[in-house]
Amino acid sequence: MSLIRLQGTQGQSAEVVASVARHGSFELTMTVHNMANRIRELEEALSAMHSPADGATQHPLLRPELLIIKEIELPGGAEKGTQSQPALTETFGALAISEAGTSRWYGPTAGNLALLSAQGSSGSDRAEYARHLVQLTTSFPFSPSNCGSSYVGWDVPGSLVALVKQLPTAERAAELCEIYIAEASWHATLVLADDLRELCRTIYAYAANPARYSLAIPHVHSLAVLFLALAMAALADLSLPAYSPEADALFDAGQAALALESVFVSRELRTIQALAMAATYLATGGPRYSIDASWALNAMAMVLAERLRLHRETTHRGLHPEQGRLCRALFWELFSLETYSALTFSRPLTIPFSEITCEFPEDWEAAVTTDGLVVPGFLQTKWKFTREVTAPFATIYSRSTPPTFDEVLELDRRLRQFMEGKCHVMARYASEGSSPGDSPRDVYFRAYSRANMIPRFCGNLLLYLHRSFFLQTIKETADDLLSGPYATSFLAAYRGALLVVKSDTFSFELFSERFHRWWPIWKSLGNAAFILGSVVCKSPRSEFAPAALESLREAVRLLDAGATHSFLAAGHVPALRRLQNTAQAVFAAAHPDLDPSSTNLRAREMEMATEEDFQMLSGSRPIVELGTQTTTSGTGFASTRSSPDPLDAAGAATLSVASMPPPLAPTAAPLHDYLPAPAQYSSATTLGYAPPPRGSFGGGDRAHEQQQRLLQKAVALYWDSNVSRMD
Repeated sequence: MSLIRLQGTQGQSAEVVASVARHGSFELTMTVHNMANRIRELEEALSAMHSPADGATQHPLLRPELLIIKEIELPGGAEKGTQSQPALTETFGALAISEAGTSRWYGPTAGNLALLSAQGSSGSDRAEYARHLVQLTTSFPFSPSNCGSSYVGWDVPGSLVALVKQLPTAERAAELCEIYIAEASWHATLVLADDLRELCRTIYAYAANPARYSLAIPHVHSLAVLFLALAMAALADLSLPAYSPEADALFDAGQAALALESVFVSRELRTIQALAMAATYLATGGPRYSIDASWALNAMAMVLAERLRLHRETTHRGLHPEQGRLCRALFWELFSLETYSALTFSRPLTIPFSEITCEFPEDWEAAVTTDGLVVPGFLQTKWKFTREVTAPFATIYSRSTPPTFDEVLELDRRLRQFMEGKCHVMARYASEGSSPGDSPRDVYFRAYSRANMIPRFCGNLLLYLHRSFFLQTIKETADDLLSGPYATSFLAAYRGALLVVKSDTFSFELFSERFHRWWPIWKSLGNAAFILGSVVCKSPRSEFAPAALESLREAVRLLDAGATHSFLAAGHVPALRRLQNTAQAVFAAAHPDLDPSSTNLRAREMEMATEEDFQMLSGSRPIVELGTQTTTSGTGFASTRSSPDPLDAAGAATLSVASMPPPLAPTAAPLHDYLPAPAQYSSATTLGYAPPPRGSFGGGDRAHEQQQRLLQKAVALYWDSNVSRMD
């Protein structure tokens, strides 16, 4: 909803917004939004018709004294542009230090990653995962180097023969390639579908008869790309357990292939692809999860891309059209991943955004609707999202000084403007048909993920963008959250948190097995839970508290269930449980007339959140001291360790948590309804779509079409209730 502040006297704007919050409805919200847009269009038209450059006089309705009512009057007479900013120490981030002296800095957008580091380890011994790699590399044959010295290096052709023996059968490889294309590459498409299929055919032809193809030996980093693609597919293969030994064995083979030739002197595109795919694997949240290794490998891939000048358009103009398409697509996918990791881990961009001139490749996925509307492909939309939204975000947040409030509002405008223009595109993605050979469930997941990936990440960005000013509002104006100078940021962070929780609830109900294996969902869900819990704990009597408490419970429920699948989810649980206990107790004390059962306050003795918990969850504690930890042995992402590095393992001790409980029944609408509470749509059956059990699809084309219509209805309802209410 656009916040139009009709300012006659000080504080009137807050009363208008609060009134809409208490008594408004979706229709009123959209009416105000449409009125604001129409008023702005009329003012722009009048201004153009009465431009002073044409000698025209100013239109009487554009007099300054009439336009001044649209300006935001700051409490206390503060002038716009001179608002107090949060102290630098409150926005600079946190430094985590272990007893062994290992340190890591977490910037302002990293949120509670420092907390997760302090919670413990994944409980997995990484040495067992590196054992296969050590055995594999020691089997490589050696040959004297051509340098004329006593140095002895690997015999690359001979080692290649040893590596191809690690490949799965051709049938299994083809199956994994299709899994990668359909289910494992929707968030990181580092190798295109046709390119991967051709690469697989080439390497298996060589593996079947190495002597015949001795003059056309594939580059070892091409083999690394294939191994890593198969490893990513094995992670997404629902017929295998999460983080299966097969995936790790394939990943080890990919590492070995990368090690056969130096990545520092390579000028191959396959080297860049392999490094980025290894980074993606390490960021999946399994036992080999490593923040530093993932970021370092991705940054190394960007450095190689810069050395090949892939970021410059002049590099691509003389290439064959197909080669140019692959190079442009690789660069934009790689740069998109770096902007995401830069914001997630609060790290600087390797290539400054201002230096990038590479254009998008031709949109081979574009489609034309029956009414003549051109719908861009998913990759094209994702890259535009990077260029218009995430890259400017990452650029501003990588500075040494925090963004000003005006810059935050400008970034917020960019985000909302992009989403407003893409609603019809996302709706189209939700209705995409199947490709030959696709199973119905693959079709539904691909359609759902494409239609909801960018909106879900928008919720993350709202939290990144407004968190510092949200915290400032909570600290300074908890009694009246809309009376402070940063009320806009408070509302945006609050709505973003609701959006994240609702989106994740919906995603887990439809595709729980798949989303349990996608690690980024846990970090942002934990951030959203902290935002909502802070609202209840600091301002329990506000009109925002009931919906915030309901969504907090839903977020903790999801994290509880996820703790059995991911140590990343388990890392959030202890502090967020304390936060939930505190929120319920504070809310019950502020509303003594409520039924105690409605607040879930049934135990007298519960562990409560402390001020230290709030600092850790917000990422505002300057220094985080970690407990006694073991030291590591070796370096690099392939190193063996006696136990996990506490700064890499972001989870807690193993928890005994029940499996995912059944969805909550729909509840009454909350008092505050900028976004519906997740409980309103917590049961997928209320949307007319009951997720079928695995393997239950059948009944031919009729059943397929029926399920497709139901999914379209679900996604349409999701969009109507989320994106349209972001303003």
